[in-house]
Formats: sequence, C-alpha cells, structure tokens
Amino acid sequence: METPVQVNYDIKSMERCISATFAFGQTSMNNAYFSIYFIVNNAGIVAVYDKSMPLQGAEANASNEVPFVDQLKTNSINLKQGTNKYEVLRYIHDELQRIGEKLQRDGRPLNDSDIGKLMTKIASKYEGNPGVTQ
Repeated sequence: METPVQVNYDIKSMERCISATFAFGQTSMNNAYFSIYFIVNNAGIVAVYDKSMPLQGAEANASNEVPFVDQLKTNSINLKQGTNKYEVLRYIHDELQRIGEKLQRDGRPLNDSDIGKLMTKIASKYEGNPGVTQ
C-alpha cells in the first residue's frame, strides 16, 4: 500500500496582512513549497508569492539537498471604494483554508493556477477602479 503524500499548510493573519505557506511533503527539505503574502488596505490588495520547486532530475548533494528553482511573482487588485478591508482579510483567510484542505485531499502541491483562480475570485468579489467613486 502506497503512503499518501503529506501536504502541510500554515496560515497566519495579522493587522493588514495574511501569510500562508504550503509545503508538499513532510518538510520543505527537497520538496515543493509555496508562500504567499496578501497585504490589504483601503486602496487595494497586493499579493506576493514565492514558489520553490526542486530542480527536476537533480541529484542530492553531500548534505542531502537538491537545487531549487525559485520564482517570485506579484499581483494587485484595486478595491471598490468603501470595501471593509477586514472582511477582505477574512475572505482571503477562508479561501486559503479551503485551498489547503483541498490540497490535502488531493495530495498535490499548490500551483500557479490555484493562485490565479484565487486572485480571479477575489477580484470578482472586491475589485473596483482606482479613483472612481462607486
């Protein structure tokens, strides 16, 4: 019987920020991991994501470490005027929780399309035009 791959995630909420880390495997050592940070204020949302994937086919060195390919990406959304930033933070936290639970069920790492879908979902609910009264 094959042991399912463990997917760990951790979500932290702060005053104007949410951070989440998703690790595919028991630890981030030699496994894919993805960190995302959402900064929310009355003007908008900035998302910064850090993706690290082991280099495919790479051999471990003497310390049992494999080389990683790192990517750093950003995205931003202007909020509708009058949007409650705390409501947005709660929504993002709940969505990240839902994604983490789904990844655990599916036994797969977070990927770029998961983040793209999340950003689209957030935008469809909260996005407005900068400087336009709504």
